[in-house]
Amino acid sequence: MNDSPTTRRIFVFVCTVLVSLALLPLAGRQGEAAAALNEAQKTERALEFIMQHGTAMAKTMASDSMPKREKRLNLKVIVEEILDIEIMIRAIVGPYWRKMDMEQRKRYQSTSERWIVLYSANFLSTVKPVKFDVLSANLLGRDVLVETEAQAKGSTESFLIHWRVRFNPEDEATLIDMHFSGLSIISAQRSEFSTVLAEQGIPTFLDKLDEQLEKITQAFNKK
Repeated sequence: MNDSPTTRRIFVFVCTVLVSLALLPLAGRQGEAAAALNEAQKTERALEFIMQHGTAMAKTMASDSMPKREKRLNLKVIVEEILDIEIMIRAIVGPYWRKMDMEQRKRYQSTSERWIVLYSANFLSTVKPVKFDVLSANLLGRDVLVETEAQAKGSTESFLIHWRVRFNPEDEATLIDMHFSGLSIISAQRSEFSTVLAEQGIPTFLDKLDEQLEKITQAFNKK
């Protein structure tokens, strides 16, 4: 290799360019980390998230002209879009998730994902709100709890619904729980499932979950 001053300068220049290029992804990651949502942005985005999807759900639920099965199908689309089902299904079984072997986890995950979506859509289709108002949003640990007020058709009293919103690593809002009258979806299902798991074991629980999925599927598909 020619060791002239010109050659050495070219060599140093090339090395400098290569090092700079190598550091570009790192700089990008640091920039992304610095752009993480602050508390005010989280509450604002959570409010917008529930305003958009909650209002769409309420409009579908309140419809008198829409056929029942079409209403359930429309609600199913919204539920699938907003729920973070993976977080929910693990939270529902709690410590029993770690006690399941790989095949049991796969079976539980496949069944429970479908069950939660159909159960939620089926339940929501039975409520007809005449109003839906988004009231406030407050931080709850790493989540945001959005409070809304609704009133069912035929009732003179309104009721509160709390939506627990969590942001994924890409800062996208997802729904991980809903609270009605102080009782959450996760808490209600955990209470029911934990009894079966504790008294009858994981295999029996999975069999019963298959039965529940079959029943809710039949109910969901009714015209």
